[in-house]
Amino acid sequence: ANETKGQAAPRKLMEIPAEVDIDKALEALGITESQIAEACKVAWQETDNDNNGYIDKQELGECLDRVLSQIQQNQKNLVELPDKKAREQGIEDAMRDLDKNGNGQLEKEEFFVFVKMMLIMVKSLVVPTGAANGS
Repeated sequence: ANETKGQAAPRKLMEIPAEVDIDKALEALGITESQIAEACKVAWQETDNDNNGYIDKQELGECLDRVLSQIQQNQKNLVELPDKKAREQGIEDAMRDLDKNGNGQLEKEEFFVFVKMMLIMVKSLVVPTGAANGS
């Protein structure tokens, strides 16, 4: 059978190992500081719907949905999107992991960590043809 009860949990969508240096990973993927800054700025404008200077759980979920549908388009639907329950869990996990001061919402700095993680996820999934084993 193909079931692994309680053993290896499936990799979470947004999970990046703690030992990964996000900035180094972005650099390795060839993403420049100005591209990161622009992505953060645009993501904030698109996500802080009520313009209160914070990202709440609902706004984070909507942002994640945009990223996932973008990934799905880029991958010609080869990436399976999480079901509703996995999506909700992913948002819960992200809020808990990113909300360093525990106030239940994300300030810009906290949200920008999320944006950088999404950039890594999107970039690492989009591998140009023929570049898989190049150096």
